[in-house]
Amino acid sequence: ELEQELRRKNYDPTQFEWGDETELVELHDCNVYWAEDEEEGSDSVFTGYMKGECCQVFSPVIGDLLHIYDDLLLTDTHLSVNDRGFNSEGDFVYGNRLGLPYVMRRLTGEDDPLWWTVTGEQEARKEKAFNTSLKTYVRSSDT
Repeated sequence: ELEQELRRKNYDPTQFEWGDETELVELHDCNVYWAEDEEEGSDSVFTGYMKGECCQVFSPVIGDLLHIYDDLLLTDTHLSVNDRGFNSEGDFVYGNRLGLPYVMRRLTGEDDPLWWTVTGEQEARKEKAFNTSLKTYVRSSDT
């Protein structure tokens, strides 16, 4: 039920009413801790880790424990995330099979082409793009 409601709300937590009846599961031993790598002359680099080998969470989707492994790296310019999940038998469930991380670059400010993702102006941009496309389509179909 919670998952379906979140899907309907496009996973926007501000659109969801969090009440006492909301079913939330506390994830034990799944906290991420950050340690600064201290190499002389280098920019700040932080390595993320979980205490213990992995985080274990029951997944109602697969009906089994999900064993989650993370490799995390945070620098001045990007966040690198390599999440992998396995079932109790050790079978791969999700993540990159080649062990390649997702790399998300840091936004640099208002001049950054992706700055709209921070400001929430996405809907306005979508509407503008749609209206521009619609005008182009209408013009070309008139000829």
